[in-house]
Amino acid sequence: MSSAESAGSGSHPPRLVVTGVDGAIARAVLRIARDRYGVADVVPVLRSPGGAPAPTVPAGRTVVLVALSTDLAQDLRLHRDVRRAELIAMTRDAAAGALAGGARLVVVTSARVYGALADNVVPLPEDAPLRAVDDRGLVGDLLVVESEVARLSAEHPRLDVTLVRPAAVVGPGVDTTITRHFEPTRPLVLAGTTPLWQFAHVEDVASGVLAVLDHGLLGAVALASPGWLGRAEVERRLGKRHLELPRALAVRAAERLHALGTLSTSGADLAYVGEPWVVACASLTAAGWAPRYDNVDCVDELRRLGESRTRPLAMRRDAAFGTASAAVALAASAALVRRHRKRG
Repeated sequence: MSSAESAGSGSHPPRLVVTGVDGAIARAVLRIARDRYGVADVVPVLRSPGGAPAPTVPAGRTVVLVALSTDLAQDLRLHRDVRRAELIAMTRDAAAGALAGGARLVVVTSARVYGALADNVVPLPEDAPLRAVDDRGLVGDLLVVESEVARLSAEHPRLDVTLVRPAAVVGPGVDTTITRHFEPTRPLVLAGTTPLWQFAHVEDVASGVLAVLDHGLLGAVALASPGWLGRAEVERRLGKRHLELPRALAVRAAERLHALGTLSTSGADLAYVGEPWVVACASLTAAGWAPRYDNVDCVDELRRLGESRTRPLAMRRDAAFGTASAAVALAASAALVRRHRKRG
């Protein structure tokens, strides 16, 4: 698929323009929308971060901006300031396309913007305050996108905006700090925390975006499989045992790895594998939308994808790059092996 295609002939804008980050989410939205509306009425204007600039977003009756990336390796090839600047530019272009057409803008970010904190309500309501920390990493990028959307919405009152915030996305082609957390033989657990896991399959994210359009949902819309799973159930289905470390030790290790250049951030994303950030999907549920995949299905998908790309040691190190939990788990496991060898 090219990054942009002709909007087709005729004076009327296409029903849907899909723009933003090229990846699993955008492609799933395009596939489902084209099945429903027809190829001629769904126009992609997608970008690969750091690649050639995409054409200007055309006027569309609705513009969907996918700000949430599913390609961690691609994200980390860019300097954080460049990546952030590109996302801001994408947001402004998407809003301009929406204002030139039907003034309808749907932006896909992440439930991670709510923040992962021990005192979070379980589940978080859709209108919960955003308490995530901007550590100049990928979550911070999404906070900046949401802030830019709020600014544009205030400047243009006729712009109807929906912010779709999916839980941890899984599925074919999805590579994120969350999916990489589960790749090590022994995933990291922070002592004293009780992680709760909630997922959203990429196909359900796409169908949820279409449901937002069908029902005219506005404001913040959370999207996830219903309920959540505890650590023990996730590990049982993955066939893995966790590696537990004190939080302070894990944070110090992440900071050290950041200083050495192994991590792109100082390790603030450790919170997302320790504290809850489960969301309630009140708007979509009330509209009659239901996901095809539940949380167990999503964990099974993680296991299958992990088995299909078994990594040798060098590739496991590469998989840890850019995600604090996997990097710390790998470093701690290596330290335990060295200690065992010295003793034995």
